Amino acid sequence: MPQMNLGALNLQAGIKLNHVPYKGGGPAVTALVAGEVGVTVLTAPSLLGHIKEGRVRAIAIGAARRSALLPDVPTMAEAGGGADTLVPTYFGFAAPAGTPKAIVNRLSAEIKKAPAGGDSGDRLGKLGLDTAGSTPEEMFATVRADMARFAKLVTAVGIQPE
Repeated sequence: MPQMNLGALNLQAGIKLNHVPYKGGGPAVTALVAGEVGVTVLTAPSLLGHIKEGRVRAIAIGAARRSALLPDVPTMAEAGGGADTLVPTYFGFAAPAGTPKAIVNRLSAEIKKAPAGGDSGDRLGKLGLDTAGSTPEEMFATVRADMARFAKLVTAVGIQPE
């Protein structure tokens, strides 16, 4: 995902930043704080402490609206980027193929209630995660559309399987 994000940023901004692969967000944060790299694209929670302590500067949030954790940091759109400047990160739930529709619908309804139920939503919010529920059909449509979009991005950026 970081390579796709950097590639999308390069394409949208007309710049050429080099992708430096790391084995996870932790080593990437360490490299950023140490000045080994000049920019990284990571989740807000992985950088929040460093941002608040002034060791790194948040440039933009890759979300539709500003983060409650970093209200002074503009969204990518506010900073001049487009909707495709960053690849979205979202979490979904899946059940085995053939699971009866009644069970899928019940699971979906219960999962949508959890973040709205208080403590779960508060904990997710403190991690910088916005909660939004959808139907199984809406999630499927989102994944299908993103797969097509990501395939184009991978081709445009020239990412090769390793």
